[in-house]
Amino acid sequence: MRIKAAWMALVAASLSLIWCDQSLGQAPMREDPERLLSFGHHLLSRGQPYRAEGEYLAFLSLFPNHPLAGEAWFYLGVARREQKLWEEALEAFRKARELARGDLSHEAAMEMGKTLILAGEHKRAAIFLEKLASETEDSPQGKMALIMASEAWIMAREYERAIALLSLVRPGDPGFHEAWDLRQRIERGLRNLPRRDPTVAGLLSALLPGMGHLYAGRPLEALTSLALNGTFLAGIVYSAKEGCFVSAGILSFLELSWYLGGVESAMDSAKRFNEEAQERWLRELGLPSSVGPDKGGGPTLSFGLKWRF
Repeated sequence: MRIKAAWMALVAASLSLIWCDQSLGQAPMREDPERLLSFGHHLLSRGQPYRAEGEYLAFLSLFPNHPLAGEAWFYLGVARREQKLWEEALEAFRKARELARGDLSHEAAMEMGKTLILAGEHKRAAIFLEKLASETEDSPQGKMALIMASEAWIMAREYERAIALLSLVRPGDPGFHEAWDLRQRIERGLRNLPRRDPTVAGLLSALLPGMGHLYAGRPLEALTSLALNGTFLAGIVYSAKEGCFVSAGILSFLELSWYLGGVESAMDSAKRFNEEAQERWLRELGLPSSVGPDKGGGPTLSFGLKWRF
């Protein structure tokens, strides 16, 4: 019993010492804004954006008018973006842009564009960055915003607008070689990008079920369409020969629905072919895919019955 009580007393004493040590360590930090901000940077560099966010918020709560408040807002935006809190990160970068001075203010604006791109808001990012570039047109930062805006337009599938922006970067401007190379790759890629015409795919499937899917690079769907349409037609002919006209009528209705659905499915397959080709091309350009990973993937059998009345 005495041993148990001694152990309990020892544990209680250890916990009190730890608590006192933490209290003594935290109190001066809360009174030292630079140390508090530095600790937030340390947590962020260690891959702990959630904890870093807390330190930056504590700094801004305790020292809202400090000269380093702009820096705190900036890195608060970085911490939130790493947690994929897109709108919250944008708000933090917006405050940093208002409060920070010099290069950090412009960098906060660029980070807003980058955040929009990472959030999948490509068109919104392109419009914002294009406006930013026009505001700082003759500066190196403006040229870099122009290049980033063109990349956002590419991801938004507005290729002509991207090329037009890249042509504004002149020899001698910062990033000229990067812009020139990207423009050449876009123009070359657009010329060589494989495409399938949805109208042609639909017409081919109308002439012979499955041909449109084969044209769109979907051999499994082509085989399925040909086999099922052939089976329906064989059943219709057999029922008519046997005098089962009710069965023949029902099968004819089902075949017509399946046939029309196959035409539409072939057109959709051609559209998917074009979409997947553009996605591969974007990855080759080194740009993020414009659709989420759950929307991509390999071949699928998307083939169904379309009821028509």
